[in-house]
Amino acid sequence: MKKAPSTLGCAFTVIIFLLFAACGKDNDAPAWFKLTVSGTVADCGGSLVDKGYVTILADGISHKVSFDKGTFTATIYRHDTAAVPVKITPFDLKTKIAGVAVTLTADTGVLDAGWLQACQYDQQVTYAWSVDYSPIDQITYSSNNGTLIHGQRAYSFGPDIYIHMPLLTGTGPYTMDSLYVYINSAEGYKGYGLSCTITAFGPVGGYIRGTYTGITRLNNGSYDTNPPNAISGSFVVKRTQ
Repeated sequence: MKKAPSTLGCAFTVIIFLLFAACGKDNDAPAWFKLTVSGTVADCGGSLVDKGYVTILADGISHKVSFDKGTFTATIYRHDTAAVPVKITPFDLKTKIAGVAVTLTADTGVLDAGWLQACQYDQQVTYAWSVDYSPIDQITYSSNNGTLIHGQRAYSFGPDIYIHMPLLTGTGPYTMDSLYVYINSAEGYKGYGLSCTITAFGPVGGYIRGTYTGITRLNNGSYDTNPPNAISGSFVVKRTQ
C-alpha cells in the first residue's frame, strides 16, 4: 500500500522554491552605476609622483586608490545617476605630503581629473631672468576675455606678473598676447616674442599647467632701445571657468 505524500513536505518545498525565485529577481535588487576616475599626480616641482595614492570621496563614501609612476585609474560604483561632488585628494608617499583637494562634479561614465599636485600649495607662477622670483603667493585666473593669469606677492609690491593669452581650449602651443612684469612700482618690463605650451588642461575645478618663454625690455620712454632680457617660467592655476 502506497504511503500518501506529506503535506508538510510539499509546503516546505514550495516555500524554498518561492525564496529562490524571489532572490533571483533583478527588479528587487538595487542598481549599480559605474564611475571611472583617472588623473595624473605631480609633486611641487612638477615631476610625477613615483608612489602615492588618492582618496576619492563621492556619495559620502571614501575610496583609497594607490598608484605608481604618477597616474591613477579607479572605478567606483554608485546607486544613483545624479551628478554629485567628487572630492579627490592626492598623497605623495615619498615626501609624506598631502596635496590640496580638488572637487569636481560627475555622475556616471568617465571623469578625467587632469593634473593634480601632491603639494601644500596648489597654484604657482614662476618666472626667471638671472634670478628666479618664484613662487608668487596670490594667483588669479580668468577666461572672460581671452585668458589672464595674474600673480603677485601677498605682503609686498612686486614681483607682479600679468600673462595674457588667447582663450585656452586644451593642451598644445599658444602665442601669448602680452606679458608684463613689475619688479616694483617704478620698474616694469614688457614682453614680446612670447610663446606658451599648455601641458595639462583639466576640467573646471581642475588645473591648467604650462610653460612660457619670451623677451622683455624695461617699459619706459626708451623701450625700443632698451637691452632685451630673455625670460622663462611656468604656471599651475586652477581652472574656474
